[in-house]
Amino acid sequence: MRDLARRIAGHGLGLSRPVVEQPLPCELWDDLLPTVVGERLTGLLLAAIADGALPVDDRQAGAARQLGLQEAHNVLRLEAALVRVSGRLDELGVAHRVLKGPVLAHLVYARPDLRPFRDIDLLVPGADIGRVVAMLERNGGARRFRTCRPGFDERFAKGVNVRSFDGLDVDLHRTLALGPYGLALDPADLFATSTPFTIGDHRLLGLGPDELLLHAGYHAALGDWPPRLVPHRDVAELLLHGAADADRALEVAARWKGEAPLSRAIRRAATWFDLDRDLPLVRWAFEHTASARDVRALALYRSGDSSALAAAGIVGITGLRDRWDYARMLLLPDRAYLADHEGGYRSGWGHAARLVGGLAALRRRGGPPAEPEGAELATATSGR
Repeated sequence: MRDLARRIAGHGLGLSRPVVEQPLPCELWDDLLPTVVGERLTGLLLAAIADGALPVDDRQAGAARQLGLQEAHNVLRLEAALVRVSGRLDELGVAHRVLKGPVLAHLVYARPDLRPFRDIDLLVPGADIGRVVAMLERNGGARRFRTCRPGFDERFAKGVNVRSFDGLDVDLHRTLALGPYGLALDPADLFATSTPFTIGDHRLLGLGPDELLLHAGYHAALGDWPPRLVPHRDVAELLLHGAADADRALEVAARWKGEAPLSRAIRRAATWFDLDRDLPLVRWAFEHTASARDVRALALYRSGDSSALAAAGIVGITGLRDRWDYARMLLLPDRAYLADHEGGYRSGWGHAARLVGGLAALRRRGGPPAEPEGAELATATSGR
């Protein structure tokens, strides 16, 4: 099933074979649709059907059209909400960048409907997160998770999630990732350049071309495990149709200490979607060797242990004072935060132990072995 979904995700990128030669049996088709929805492949499914790469019978064609209508309805709601929120940020005088789905759909993919999305992701300066959350709350939103200590969001958090009264999620980002890779980059870099696009008559800004590629790489390599298909399709689209300058992208990745996640994401995308190995960044990715610390860090992201990732984030912070403040806020969170996340101060020692264990996992000399090339691809395509 995962291999079939991968072929749908790669449709239009040059894979030589069709998705299937004849309509799928009913049982297989019915099993495929939840994967298509979960992986956000509805637009690519419809494109493969329209292009004749995925033959379907009448029942299957009707089911695919229905999924497409539902997805289009959701995206239109989100785009309308994005325009409203962006307009209010403009009124507040808060600089912001749109991230992920809307930018990629309108700037990189051949058509916006090929890249649906399920929430709104906005980058804002850390210093403005508090007043942006307050603005969203005044307009019916509710913050979903407490901060561990006052000031942590503004200085160290990846971001804050706010759910609106109608169930839409707005993810406010201060940086691009949890853990050491998110804390190693300077968020000011993300506002140095931009790429404009429009929804309706509203002008919006995404990240600059090189930062778009780096963020897509972070999202693909550091996100869900097993790795999801659409973030890697994003990487492939940006490699083939984006405007990134390879030399500058690698210079920024080096400054952010982010070569390892970028190379991993590019290798996966190139392997899954049969990209030309002579593309400069693809060639670089296959030649890049991760350091032992990067291997251990990437293993922490695969583990899904948020406490371990939070603790490991300290190695991405420069400055003794900032490191001290980060450690103090994590190890001594507010009572309300512990009640939400750990069950109260009785669990506080367990919280601290997990944090210390996460840092030890990143620092120890042994650590997890490097995965052989292709091992994670087999895991991902097996459907586990």
